[in-house]
Amino acid sequence: MVVVHFILEDGSERKIEVSVGTKLTQAAYAAGIQIQQTCGGTPSCTDCMIKVLKEEEGGSLEEMQGPEKRLLGNVYHLTKERLACQAVIRNSLTIKVLKIEVKKREERE
Repeated sequence: MVVVHFILEDGSERKIEVSVGTKLTQAAYAAGIQIQQTCGGTPSCTDCMIKVLKEEEGGSLEEMQGPEKRLLGNVYHLTKERLACQAVIRNSLTIKVLKIEVKKREERE
């Protein structure tokens, strides 16, 4: 088991123990945190963006795979941002759940 420490936009915090191999969205749901995702985890929307604040030496998440890498590029070492729907936990970490503003369809077009 590993510990995921969530820091929410309002400054509140939650911690939960999860099994290695759990996706961040699943860990958040188990902790009672709703991370927005429009695409249902396909990934295509990037609404579930999180920021890694602290991780174990060697990394706490599995490497980005195809779809996530295509959406975010290879700049994780600079931004520390990942998609929660694709990020698989392998070690304890602290993340910030980023606030995503939901826009009406008319505003997006």
